[in-house]
Amino acid sequence: MNIIPKPKHLTYTKEILKINGSFQFVVNGSQLLTTRSVKKLVTDFPSYIFGAHGTPIVFSQDNELAEEQYKILIDHRSINLFYQNETGCYYAICTLKQILKQNSGGVLNGIIIDDSPDFKHRGLMLDISRNRVYKVDTFYKIIDLMSDLKMNQLQFNVEGNSYYYPSKDSYYDDPSDMLTKEDVIKIDFYAKERYIKLIPNQNSFGHMSFWLNQKEFNHLAECPEGFTYKWMVNSPSSTLNPKLDDSFLFVQSLFDEYLQGFSEKIVNIGADEPFELGFGASKHEVEKDGRAIVYARFIKKLYDSMNDKNYKVMMWGDVIKNHSEILELLPKDIIALEWGYDENDFKEEDLQKYVDKGFEYYVCPGTSMWNSIVGIHDNMLKNIKRAARVGKKYMATGLLNTDWGDGGSWQQLSLSYFPYAIGAAYAWNADTEQDEMVLDYLDREIYMDASKQMSRMMLRLGNSYQIETEKAANATQLFKLLYIQQTDHINFGTNLSDPMFIIKDRRLLSLEEYKNYEIFFTSMLADYRKIDYKMADRQIVDHEILFSLKILLVASKLGIALVDLYSHKIDEFKAMLSLFNEAMNHYQIAWNERNKESDYKLSTMRMIDLRNKLEGIVKIH
Repeated sequence: MNIIPKPKHLTYTKEILKINGSFQFVVNGSQLLTTRSVKKLVTDFPSYIFGAHGTPIVFSQDNELAEEQYKILIDHRSINLFYQNETGCYYAICTLKQILKQNSGGVLNGIIIDDSPDFKHRGLMLDISRNRVYKVDTFYKIIDLMSDLKMNQLQFNVEGNSYYYPSKDSYYDDPSDMLTKEDVIKIDFYAKERYIKLIPNQNSFGHMSFWLNQKEFNHLAECPEGFTYKWMVNSPSSTLNPKLDDSFLFVQSLFDEYLQGFSEKIVNIGADEPFELGFGASKHEVEKDGRAIVYARFIKKLYDSMNDKNYKVMMWGDVIKNHSEILELLPKDIIALEWGYDENDFKEEDLQKYVDKGFEYYVCPGTSMWNSIVGIHDNMLKNIKRAARVGKKYMATGLLNTDWGDGGSWQQLSLSYFPYAIGAAYAWNADTEQDEMVLDYLDREIYMDASKQMSRMMLRLGNSYQIETEKAANATQLFKLLYIQQTDHINFGTNLSDPMFIIKDRRLLSLEEYKNYEIFFTSMLADYRKIDYKMADRQIVDHEILFSLKILLVASKLGIALVDLYSHKIDEFKAMLSLFNEAMNHYQIAWNERNKESDYKLSTMRMIDLRNKLEGIVKIH
């Protein structure tokens, strides 16, 4: 029996229950506790008959159980579900759904399950501010997956104009291209019906590039003329000047509009990566009082504003990690979000600080899908598992799996299901290995692939980065070739929403590495075409996967050409251009199906630049 997340305690008995597709509901306790759960069961099994006759499904409230705990007992007479509240009942149904789908010949084995989560908060954060805003129906699809996997929190990363603020109407071509209040209300309701909280998430200190580089708001910047820091060369302004009351009032005005559609009274104020803090307007204050104090003052103003409106505040923890003295300056009821995306992140001494100072905190690993297209899966697996296991050890209350969009959000939804499911599995059951079970779950429940090839293909794609002998941080070098290296000498505009735009990286892979990539993606393209999977939205998924394979095959060929420039004939560049145009066509079709128009032009800016270069080479010859 394959159940994801894997239950904590599962025992098989010698009893057998015969079922014939007809079920009756028997309720011991409050009928109200079962309503949404019964609706889910009936909806997910339209071929079953639910009425006055058939195999009994017995619902029993047990106040001795914990809030999200549930038990299932299947004996020779009936299916018995035990729970303390609505949520526990719903999770019992989620598990029962997977059991029923795996029944063999109308027979269920006797089973005893006692299950509860390791983390109270099990979330997913979607980045909608790197050019791509999903359609409402796409959010629904993601929420359905989260619900089946017993996740209970969803956040959207909002910065810039990815949300429509009516008072900033002049900064939108078409407000409906971005997330709107009406969208939020619909998504909030849909999520709540599935026991998922939609938490507002908006940056409020750093990552303010879009606004600060508009003439109207540039005076609010710490460094109005831009800055250079570490790998950020000639970077556009991104951090507010904390000295100005107008900076605070500006952020407050954004929150006043943004929060209107959300029903939850929790808010993520972001506040991560204020890179240039102390380099410009606040330099004197930072030199006098210290960066931590200047940062904490501004955070306290934001906190007080939210507290006055009865919101509980959460914020990213990178500045806290680098300046642990901030914990002495912040209100104790702030939830810290400790993030890290490498397999070696989440060091025990960093988490111990939160415990010692009495702060609630989440661990926030990542999908490693950004800046790669197909993932960096071995790193992702180690990163999420470490976050879960060390977080559990040091009493983190939540695990928030983050899916960033750096690099134009080129990663596709159908390739992201694996890291989403991995995050859910280990947030529920941190200590049990579940990788293979997650792959089986995806083939059975998502890809509808009886041959079990699709999920394994996704795993192989996500580990293709291992062809590279030198690891890149939060990216693959092959992706950088497409997104950075081929355009870093041309000034064709700035994508203010994407920090990848300011990276300069001239390191190429070896000829052997590019050739190995070419062999790999050529083989994967052939293998994919042989898989007969039955997804309801296969037509869209087909475009997503073909884009991913073809664009990385183009990157492989481009790398070979750059390293071994004089060994190529014009026909090879013509073939590369043809393959590239096919990839772009797949991308546009998939985009139109999944996403709002949002910032499609910004997302494809680098693609179009490369296409223009290839067309130029072909025309010259």
